[in-house]
Amino acid sequence: MNPDVLARRSNKSATKFGAIVEAGHPPEAKQAYSLDASAAGNELDVLASFNIGTSTDAVTSYRRLQPEQTEVRFTVLDAGEAVSGARVTVAGRAGTTDAKGRVSLTLRSNGTVRARATRSGYTAALESLDLRR
Repeated sequence: MNPDVLARRSNKSATKFGAIVEAGHPPEAKQAYSLDASAAGNELDVLASFNIGTSTDAVTSYRRLQPEQTEVRFTVLDAGEAVSGARVTVAGRAGTTDAKGRVSLTLRSNGTVRARATRSGYTAALESLDLRR
């Protein structure tokens, strides 16, 4: 039996869920018998009690689960040419492209997000990304 504690993030309306995250378990734990969790901003505090080995001894385990991060590199082109100085926004993050039309952003999202690239004199570009872990 695997006593790992598993968690999934959801959107605010709890209609879509992200990837399963393992909080693990203490060494030699055979069974989880008590579990509590509390949202702490964008993180989740998990407190669990586990039986150790075949005895009645127990251990309490605490973990703070944080959203995983994914670094995504965007390249903005117009007719195949790099667009420097374009602003790319996605999932609450933003950055400006370099001379090669590239910008890297660290995202803490799961599921589908929409990226938008804008620059004066150019038509805005939209792209949907499916972020999976």
